[in-house]
Amino acid sequence: MAVRGARSEEIDGARAQAESARALRDDADIAYRRSEALFKEAAVAEHVRDKALHQFESAQGMYDAAIEALNILLHGTRDEQIVMAKASADEAKAVLD
Repeated sequence: MAVRGARSEEIDGARAQAESARALRDDADIAYRRSEALFKEAAVAEHVRDKALHQFESAQGMYDAAIEALNILLHGTRDEQIVMAKASADEAKAVLD
């Protein structure tokens, strides 16, 4: 992976994870908005609204992490990583010789 970058299957998997995380985030957002409206009408307790907010924030974090993982795969390997991988390979080869 160091020189060639991520395989298409890895990118497809990361895209699927990001899409799944987006769907969960969107559902949590709807649930939070609904609970906020009900809280304002005194139809649900504060802890119900707070729980929905925390679930939304957690889902947002998972979505952000999934997008970051996808971006890392899409942008390929950094030059420093390639140099380090080549140095490790050269060192291993020298030990075998």
